[in-house]
Amino acid sequence: MQGSAIIERAAAMSDGRLRLPTGALYTALDRLIADGFVRRACEETSGGRIRRSYALTPSGIGALRGDTPRMTSSAGRASRVVSIGGRVRLGGHGGMGGPE
Repeated sequence: MQGSAIIERAAAMSDGRLRLPTGALYTALDRLIADGFVRRACEETSGGRIRRSYALTPSGIGALRGDTPRMTSSAGRASRVVSIGGRVRLGGHGGMGGPE
């Protein structure tokens, strides 16, 4: 995908809650390339602008698959956060480590 498509996809997948700033995206992509998780799939010039497409490497696919259970668990815990009387409670316990 091209960077603009990644930004649009992230927004669509999050129902508009995630808005990736362009600079943050390209900083992250550069880091993921350096770590071997993403590669530049192709580069073309259109209207005088260079457009790059990116793809996951086999290492990136493996890392994503390996991290999915942790992300799913974190999302489940986050969805159980309930605000009660101005206090935040996690999973029915006394909040962020403090008293109820």
